[in-house]
Amino acid sequence: MTNPSLVRPALLGRLNERQVLRAIQARGPLSRAEVARHSGISAPTASKAVGALLRAGLLEEGEMPGLGLSRGRPARKLRLANETAQVLGFVIDADRCRVVSAGLDGRLHGEEAGEFPTPATYDALIEAAAREAGRLMGRAGLSTLGLGISLPGLIDCREKRGILSPNVPITNRQSPCRDLSERLGGLACVTVQEADGLCLAERYYGE
Repeated sequence: MTNPSLVRPALLGRLNERQVLRAIQARGPLSRAEVARHSGISAPTASKAVGALLRAGLLEEGEMPGLGLSRGRPARKLRLANETAQVLGFVIDADRCRVVSAGLDGRLHGEEAGEFPTPATYDALIEAAAREAGRLMGRAGLSTLGLGISLPGLIDCREKRGILSPNVPITNRQSPCRDLSERLGGLACVTVQEADGLCLAERYYGE
């Protein structure tokens, strides 16, 4: 049986890190003191969480011109990683598919997007998506933290596979998430129904 005293600190640490991420996501770049204030945790605890998130590549810290005092050095702020980390998105649609890169702040690296006509077969779909994702993962100086797939139709979120897609029937009974993760070296992957993906995007980033 697992010792609860060993589990609890790790769990609390993850919860504190999530609080810090939520504060920065909601309010934009923050100083370390502001992180503690807006996340509702003590300064030492916030500092420990920030350190873990920096090491994990989820946050970046730097001088932010225009956010400091009128004199002296610009203020140092913590922000969601955009320059050193990326997440990939794969949008599957009836006519065309798109593979994009974004920072953790939701800003797309638009010039790096790859688009291609939706193939006639599932194997060709995975081949094209893996090629575009691999190109994006090969960009120097960026770590790739995960891949999100927007899939139309009915999906089984637990099994990460399509059930019935009238517009893209090649995905029926298939798991693009599982297959692309295998092709991309075990990259973490999630699948969302396309309408759910649109709702999440609007919730976090606006229309």
